[in-house]
Amino acid sequence: MGGRSHDLKSKIRVFNEDYVEQTLQSDVKIPFIFFAGQEAVDYSTEENKLAEKKRELPTVALPTTHDDIARATAQLIKQVTGINSYKKELTGGSTYSSYDKSDFEKRIKQIREKIKTGEIPDHTALVQPDINALKTQLVNSDRIAKNSKDIGSAAQWLIDNAGEIKSVLQSTPIQQLSKRISALTGEQVDWVETGVSLHFGGSEKHDKCFFCNSNIGNSDELLKHFSEDVVRAASDIDKFIKQIDAHTTNLAKLESPTSTQTANANRLRSIFDGIIPILREKRNSISDKKNSPEIDTKVLAPLTTVAESDATTTAYAIETHFVAEQYQAYEQACTELKTATDKRTSLQKEIANLGEQVRILKQKAKNTHESASALNRIFKIVFPYRKIEITDNAEGTGYILKRDGEFCPFSSLSEGEKNFIALAYFIYSINDAQNRLANDGIVMIDDPVSSLDKQSIFQIFSIVVDEMKENLNRQYFLFTHNLDFLGHLKEFFDKAIKQEKVRLMKLSATNGGCVIQEMDSLLRDHRSDYYYVFSVIYKFKDSCPLEDSYLVVNLLRRWLETFLEFKFSTSGDLQSTIEFAYSEAHKITEKWTTPFNANHREMYRFINHGSHGFPDTESTDESILTNANVRIREALQLVKILDLMHYKKLEGLV
Repeated sequence: MGGRSHDLKSKIRVFNEDYVEQTLQSDVKIPFIFFAGQEAVDYSTEENKLAEKKRELPTVALPTTHDDIARATAQLIKQVTGINSYKKELTGGSTYSSYDKSDFEKRIKQIREKIKTGEIPDHTALVQPDINALKTQLVNSDRIAKNSKDIGSAAQWLIDNAGEIKSVLQSTPIQQLSKRISALTGEQVDWVETGVSLHFGGSEKHDKCFFCNSNIGNSDELLKHFSEDVVRAASDIDKFIKQIDAHTTNLAKLESPTSTQTANANRLRSIFDGIIPILREKRNSISDKKNSPEIDTKVLAPLTTVAESDATTTAYAIETHFVAEQYQAYEQACTELKTATDKRTSLQKEIANLGEQVRILKQKAKNTHESASALNRIFKIVFPYRKIEITDNAEGTGYILKRDGEFCPFSSLSEGEKNFIALAYFIYSINDAQNRLANDGIVMIDDPVSSLDKQSIFQIFSIVVDEMKENLNRQYFLFTHNLDFLGHLKEFFDKAIKQEKVRLMKLSATNGGCVIQEMDSLLRDHRSDYYYVFSVIYKFKDSCPLEDSYLVVNLLRRWLETFLEFKFSTSGDLQSTIEFAYSEAHKITEKWTTPFNANHREMYRFINHGSHGFPDTESTDESILTNANVRIREALQLVKILDLMHYKKLEGLV
């Protein structure tokens, strides 16, 4: 697992806040993402050791003797006659027919534990002196148990049905025999009886034949001959005869029964032999009462008790015997495996450590100017009017940052500048010759435009997209909170999105955690986020809890500002634009029954001071954010007055 985990980790690179913090943790120098220094470094010794260990690793083979012993023993146990039908002791439910290597290992573990706790002195205590006798006992136990079960089943049937048999034999169902039907053969009578049941047995009576459509003129004759009581009695008799025949057959097939089992079977067969003729007589003269043979259920009761077989215990003992025979050899094989595994693990650690040493030494030997120049070229794109660059520090052990030729401590950088410098390092590092991410690697970039202005956002977009275009086989996960940045990405990847080569998803917070969902269609299908923002604030027009107000106030400002800018094409500030819009709304509605009388200053105070007027969370004036739903309805009413068709289109989207 360790090797696979290392391989997986080496194929994933993540850019996030932690990466930024780790990269820019010192005000003195930038850490060794790329090692600086002009000095020559000799790494031949470590490289030779690495090659030697790599050659040695394949020679350390992991033995499979323990598995061979387990599989062979499992097969031997399955071949024991009669054992496969019994349930395994250490695996609930399944039988020995599925006994395999894992079952052998469980029994080994049990034996090991019994020795450890002192329950047995050693594994030899479980080796049976006469295993063949146990095998014979298993077969006999199985056979005797089956015989006992068949005898018990027959006896229980007699006990359960004795009363009903007596009742049927002594019943006198009313029947007016038809001479014509009585003269028919038994098969013909059965055929006629079936027809009567079909035509008159249901809730409806049928006077026409189903088969020939002729009139049935003798329905009275038929119904009196085959009365319901007669049919029921005949059916019961037929059922008893059939069931008795089945039990008699089973009793006749008992395999090598004991003398007691033979006597019990004969007693039951004798009772059955006495019942059958009387039932047949009753069947032929159904209205005549017949004397029922005496069935002593008290005498039969002991025969129903099926003695618990010790065959399961015998099966456990046989299985344990064969496992115990191999216990010592298996434990020795496991010891050999552990020795080889430990040696192999030790070699793998040595190889990993030597590989890291060689990698570091090679990086130290690499001239820093190439990487510094590449990074500085990126800096010039993003900071065209601020000369920010990286260069070797005086000791040649890392990079330092300069602004306009002077040392520039990281503490003097803005959050956006810090974020971008770390991103530049990240992009370069995953493509550096000595530290290159695999072509099929995974890159995760978390909000690369955090704290950057709109000009820088587009430049970051260009850099990230170039990285993706140059490494088409890598998989990229790009997270962002910035809707402008998202718009650039959607526009660029429009064709790939339609072909589902690029997917747009959203992360939503729930009470149970974070879930991944398909992106809202209003955000996915439009270049601008204008429609999507409207759909969000519209949901809070009736009620807006305080915890949601912090989000809503920002969205309302963004949406209203966009609408007013397009509506009036004004270059003035937001406050004057809102004042003008409110004035227009007042004019339009002054003669309405309910004119628009909202105050523009309240709206401006809400969306301006509420969205970014608080220097920190402690100084937040929550009173400004209360009744956010009132401000939302006010903004919706304003837009509805100024541009009714546009507003109806917006409402039609939600």
